[in-house]
Amino acid sequence: MSKGSIKRTPFHKILIANRGEIALRIMRTARRLGYGVVAVYSDADRDALHVREADQAVRVGAALPAQSYLRIEAILSAAKVSAPPKRSCRRPACPAFPAIRARLKAML
Repeated sequence: MSKGSIKRTPFHKILIANRGEIALRIMRTARRLGYGVVAVYSDADRDALHVREADQAVRVGAALPAQSYLRIEAILSAAKVSAPPKRSCRRPACPAFPAIRARLKAML
């Protein structure tokens, strides 16, 4: 591989660490591109459309975001349980984003 080139790693499933309409849009795009999708959900969202539409769904905690979606360990555990070959967090507005990104890099 030459300097400056990108190493491409094939993957087949994407973990979507988001919810609601944003998650559905990501799912639709991922499926159009041929990828499977894994949703994460809290107790409050267990019957939500993004959970029902996913190929696989993993519970990350109680109803409050601080007890579920914002718990870095819960998201990382969901990634391990669902075993997607590529883990992606594309939401820089999330207050935990730098810590999540650092931990994901360590996992890869």
